[in-house]
Amino acid sequence: MKSLHKLCISTIFIATFSFSDTFHIATTGSDETGDGSQLNPFATIQHGIDAASDGDLVLVQAGTYVENINYNGKNIVVQGENRETTIIDGNQNGSVVTFTSGEDLTAVLTGFTITNGNQFNGGGIYCNSSSPSITDCIISANVGVEGAGIKCANASSPSITNCIISGNTASGNGGGICSPNSLPVITNCTITGNIASNGAGIFLYFSNPTITNCTISENDAIGDGGENGGGGIHCDSSSPSITDCIISGNTTSYGGGGIYCNNSSSPVIANSTVSGNTASVHGGGIDSYNSCSPTIINSTISENTASWGGGVWTLSSPTITNCTIAGNTATSGGGAIESYSSSSYPIITNCTITGNTAPDGGIRSRDAFPTIANCILWNDSPGEIYVYSGDDPSVTYSDVQGGYEGEGNIDADPLFVNPDNGDYTLQSSSPCIDAGDPESDLDSDGSISDMGAYFYDQSPPPNDDNYSLSFDGVDDYVRILDNETLQFESDFSLSVWYKLSILPENFQIMISKQGTGSPNAYGWMYGFSDGANWYTNVENQSGQSSIAGSSYPNIGSLNYWHNGVFVFEQNNTMTLYLDGELLYSTNVGDISPSNDVIADLLLGVDREVQIFLNAKMDEVSIWNVALTQTQIQSYMSTPPTGSESDLVGYWNFNEGSGTTASDATSNSNDGTIVGATWDEDGAPVEPNSIA
Repeated sequence: MKSLHKLCISTIFIATFSFSDTFHIATTGSDETGDGSQLNPFATIQHGIDAASDGDLVLVQAGTYVENINYNGKNIVVQGENRETTIIDGNQNGSVVTFTSGEDLTAVLTGFTITNGNQFNGGGIYCNSSSPSITDCIISANVGVEGAGIKCANASSPSITNCIISGNTASGNGGGICSPNSLPVITNCTITGNIASNGAGIFLYFSNPTITNCTISENDAIGDGGENGGGGIHCDSSSPSITDCIISGNTTSYGGGGIYCNNSSSPVIANSTVSGNTASVHGGGIDSYNSCSPTIINSTISENTASWGGGVWTLSSPTITNCTIAGNTATSGGGAIESYSSSSYPIITNCTITGNTAPDGGIRSRDAFPTIANCILWNDSPGEIYVYSGDDPSVTYSDVQGGYEGEGNIDADPLFVNPDNGDYTLQSSSPCIDAGDPESDLDSDGSISDMGAYFYDQSPPPNDDNYSLSFDGVDDYVRILDNETLQFESDFSLSVWYKLSILPENFQIMISKQGTGSPNAYGWMYGFSDGANWYTNVENQSGQSSIAGSSYPNIGSLNYWHNGVFVFEQNNTMTLYLDGELLYSTNVGDISPSNDVIADLLLGVDREVQIFLNAKMDEVSIWNVALTQTQIQSYMSTPPTGSESDLVGYWNFNEGSGTTASDATSNSNDGTIVGATWDEDGAPVEPNSIA
C-alpha cells in the first residue's frame, strides 16, 4: 500500500506539471558518460539540476545520494522515487538543499529523505528570499544553529506540504523549522522529536505563516531561561494562523510547552488541540507573554503541566472563546489559567473549564482583569477562581461551582454527557442550556446562548426525518421483550407524545408492563379510559393505586399533539402532567412497582393484547426516576439524546420504515412493530401544534 501511495504522488506531480525535458538520476549512473536519459542516467542530483532549465524534471531513482544540492535559481521539479528510499545525505557538509536565488513555487522538491546536513542556517533545507514547494519529504537528523530542519529567511514563502520533519537539532532557534521575516505555508505536516533552545518544533520571528492540519509533537525546547520557550511553537513578534492542528507532548525549560507568544504576537489558534505539553515555569499549554493578544477559538487545552498556569499563563490579553480547558495541572498558581499583572486583560467567553488542579484551583488572578462570561467552571480543585491580589474578575452568566457573585451566575451541576471520558457536551436537561447572556450572540440554532463550550442544539429534526407511529385501534401494537432495565422497585416516569383523532370509547392503553394470571398479575399501565378521561394503574401483591375514570378528565384536544407524562413516586404520589402542566396527583400509600413481574413492555395495547389504541404516538421515554416538572418542560422542547443516566428506554420513531422501533439508549430495548404504520406527522417541538 505504501508503494502505491508513493506512485500516486509521483503521478500527481507528473500530471500537474508540463515538463520540457526530463533528466534521470541513478546511483548506477555516471556524470562523465551519462546523458541524463533513462538508459544512461547521471550519477548525482546536482548534475541533473545543472543540466536542467526552467520547467524541466529531474527524476531520481531510489538510493542514497551523498551530496549537497543547490537549485541555483532554476524553477524545476526534482522528484525522488520514494521518500523513504530516495535519500540525500548531506554528509555534515552544509545544507542538504539550498534555495537562495529567488526560486518560486514551481521549484519543487518532492519524494526524498533529507538528512545529515550541518549548517548554521538550515541544516536540512535553506530558503533565503525564495519560495519553493517542498512536498512529501522526510527531513530528519539534521543539525544547525537556526532551522536545523528548514530555515525560511528574508521574505521566503515556501509551501511545505505532507512532510515529516523529525529528529533535527538546533543549538539556537527552530529545531524543526525556523522562520524569520517570512511567510511559509505549512500543511499536513508532522513535526516531531526536534530539539532547540527556543521553538523546538517551529520558531517564528516577525513571521505570519499559515499552519494547517499539522501535528507538532514531542519537541523539546531546552533554553536556559530568560524569555526562552515554545516546545511546540515559539512566536516572537509573529502572528501565525494555526488551524486544525494537534500540538501535544512538547516540553520546554521555561514557558509555553505547547505555544509561546512574546513581543506583540497575535496568533489565531482555531479548531486545534493543545494537550499533554509541559513547561518548567509557566504556560504548560500556552504562554502569552509581553503585549500579546492571541485569539484561541474552538480549541481544546488539556492535560498540560507547568509550575504556573497549567493550561494557559498570560501576562497579556488573550481572547479565549468556545474552548475546553480541562485536566491541566500546575504545582503553583492556577491549574487552568493564570492571569498575571495589571497588563493582563484576558477575555474568556463560552468556555468549559473543568477538572484542572493547582494549589489555587482553576483560575488564578494576580492584579489582573479577567472577563469571564457564558462559561462553565466546574470540578476544578480545590476551587474555581482564586484572587491572589487585585480586583475580582468580572464573571457573568456562568455556572461556577460553589457560586460566584455576578449577574446571571448559577451554581448547578452542568450535567455533562460523559465527563469521565472527556465528553463535556450538555445533556438535554442541563441548567446551562439557554442560561447565557441574553444580549450575547444567539447559538446557531437560534436560541439564547448556552453556557460552556458546547451549545445544545435545539433545532427540530428535519421534517423528512420526523416520523410517528400510527395505531389503528384494531390490531396494531409494539412489543419490547422483558428486560431488567425495565423493571422498577421504586420511582419511575413514563412520557408519551400522542395525537387522538377521536375520543376513546373504552380503555385504550399507550404503555403497559403487566403480567397475566397469578402470581404475575402485577405491574403498571398508562393510557385512557372511556371518553376523555385518564387511566393509570400500578399494582403489586399489596394492592393497587389508580388514576381512572370521569374524576380525571382532560386528555387534550383532538387533532393536536400533546405530551402526557405519568410520574410514580414510591410511598408518596402518582402524578399526571399534560403539556408540562400539573393535572392530577394522588397518594399511593405503600404501593410500589413489582420488579419480578415476567412481562414484555407493550405500546398501544393492554396486557391481554385485546384492547388496542387508536391514535398516533411519538417520543416515548421511560425513566427510572421521578421527573420534576422543570425536567418535563425541558424535554418537551429539547428531546432526550439517549445518553441520560436515568433514561432506560427511548423510542423516537424516526426510522420511517421497517418493523423495528429502535431504542436510542444503550440498553438495546428495541421493539417489534406489529401492524402499526409509519406516519410523517411527527410530534412538534412545541406542544399544541395542529397538523
